[in-house]
Amino acid sequence: MPGVPSISRENCHDAANAAALALLLAGAAQAQTTTVYQYGMPLDVARVVQLDEPATEVCDVVKAYMTYVDSAGRQHTVQYLKLAKVCTDRG
Repeated sequence: MPGVPSISRENCHDAANAAALALLLAGAAQAQTTTVYQYGMPLDVARVVQLDEPATEVCDVVKAYMTYVDSAGRQHTVQYLKLAKVCTDRG
């Protein structure tokens, strides 16, 4: 057909491999487990990657998450309880 690019079998195979790799990597990123912090639990935090907590307008206890890298270079996520950011923003 004129004006319609042809797709070779080789290009189709490469695209399928790229899509499969993207899905595999996305699954590996989601496979990381979250540990629920217990008071006194030892943590090997070499570097904090991210701190997350739900947005709220109410001063209350919320579940927060810290993603960090340990001294061996492995990434971990820990869930912990804290007062919402709004509690300290009010002065």
